[in-house]
Amino acid sequence: MTKGGPAAGSRLLVLGAGVFQLSIIRKARELGAYVITADNVPSNPGHRIANQSINCSTTETETLIGQAIDLGIDGVVTAASDVAVPTVAAVRTTLGLPAQLSPALARNLSMKPAFREFLAGAGLSSQRYCFSNDFEKIKEEARNFTFPVVTKPADSSGSRGVIRVSEPVGLDDALRLSASFSRSGLVGAEELLAGVEYGGDLFLEGGRIKHLCVTDKYLREFTVRGHVLPSGVTPAVETLIRAALAELCSCLPYVEGPMNFDVKVDDQRVNLIEVSPRLGGNGIPELIRRANGLDFEAMVILQALGVSGALEDAPPHGMAGSVVLGFDHDGFVGCLPDLEAVRSVAETAWGIHWAKPVGAKVGAMRDAGGMIGVAYFDCSDRTDYMATCHHLETWLNEVVCRDTAQ
Repeated sequence: MTKGGPAAGSRLLVLGAGVFQLSIIRKARELGAYVITADNVPSNPGHRIANQSINCSTTETETLIGQAIDLGIDGVVTAASDVAVPTVAAVRTTLGLPAQLSPALARNLSMKPAFREFLAGAGLSSQRYCFSNDFEKIKEEARNFTFPVVTKPADSSGSRGVIRVSEPVGLDDALRLSASFSRSGLVGAEELLAGVEYGGDLFLEGGRIKHLCVTDKYLREFTVRGHVLPSGVTPAVETLIRAALAELCSCLPYVEGPMNFDVKVDDQRVNLIEVSPRLGGNGIPELIRRANGLDFEAMVILQALGVSGALEDAPPHGMAGSVVLGFDHDGFVGCLPDLEAVRSVAETAWGIHWAKPVGAKVGAMRDAGGMIGVAYFDCSDRTDYMATCHHLETWLNEVVCRDTAQ
């Protein structure tokens, strides 16, 4: 790893050490930072490429504040983790670190009920919803909803516990299942928004959107199975998305830094699904760097460390995609093929990250918990992207999946 670089001599705390934090850990070390990861899963791969690691949940805020003080941390970041965002805000605020992030804002954007309340209060959404620990209250409120609705835990991510409910009779069972994925037991129901769903990351500078990168999503029900960039969105629709996000940002005490977003576009209306002041998951920052030449991870790291200076954009490679790989049925991880093996299926592949070890028992992929790994590749168009996704998914189930433990 590079010893010099603009972050040389700085100590950076990265909250999370999973597959989708690997890239920002590598980038921080490339920039010269001494990287300390915090995650309560010792086997997570990010720990192995960091300089130092802490075995601690990213939600143990007070513990991590103490660790940050003891370790002389100069900055803290996360990526692809909503639950870590309030801790990032608390550590930065308590230690007076760069890139200040309001703890109240972090909570409003990372907790689904608070975000829905914020949108309604700002006049940015008319979607009907109800979050509560009381199922009867939710069912009573849902009498006024237009079905289908979606039930979801208030404090989870990765589509865990997100369930479509077509009729009121199924609401009670769905709420109970969604609640089983919540640490607090808080669960909600909200009307299912119509339209085409897009994702992506943006970067704010001086309260204005400096960079906006919209992705097309590969979805199975509510589970994101991949992204492709650049998006096939028309210039007119991208203008609508930019305007909706700019209006949202104008209502926030947040003027510098990244924001991950999910939106649905129905005719001329943009509905905000979720936003978070962090970089996205499913490899979005890597796709942005590959397709657009913009290094969002370097921007976030240097901002968090208070390091100024212009970054050189890399030459864009054209269209790039990711696919999150999971089994079609319950099974065991039999092997973890390397990139050359992946290229035998997808010759334009340029990255593969595995999330589970050999021998792990993994259920069929219904949400992010079933992720075996993620592959990255170049593609010529959206048809090529989907074909490559399907080739890799078939290959995974034929080559990697085993019916019995070995």
